[in-house]
Amino acid sequence: MDTARAQALLNDPPPVSDDDDVPQRVAIQLPGFDLRVAADDDTDGDGDGDHGRVNLSIGGQQQVVVHADEGGPGDADDRAFVRITGADKDSARDFINDAEELSAEVKTQMLTELGLN
Repeated sequence: MDTARAQALLNDPPPVSDDDDVPQRVAIQLPGFDLRVAADDDTDGDGDGDHGRVNLSIGGQQQVVVHADEGGPGDADDRAFVRITGADKDSARDFINDAEELSAEVKTQMLTELGLN
């Protein structure tokens, strides 16, 4: 897709479905950038709320890869994998320390495992 077409699509509102059972999916792939998002109001039929999955990959000198799954509000199965390459130690330390969703214990464990504490 050329740049003009991509920019034109950004101005179009996303399609709307009246069917709540249809999963919501977005995939954007450009050179050095790959974003895939899937969301569903209730993927396993248990009625406990929203579920979602994100896969993000950004390339170049520095690379960021994120895989995150959310099982729903308060779900103990929520998990994420983040890999950053090409970043200096200070940037990695700042990224971990600025992650609001992580407990102090998890942050300390991550910094220790990476030798950044």
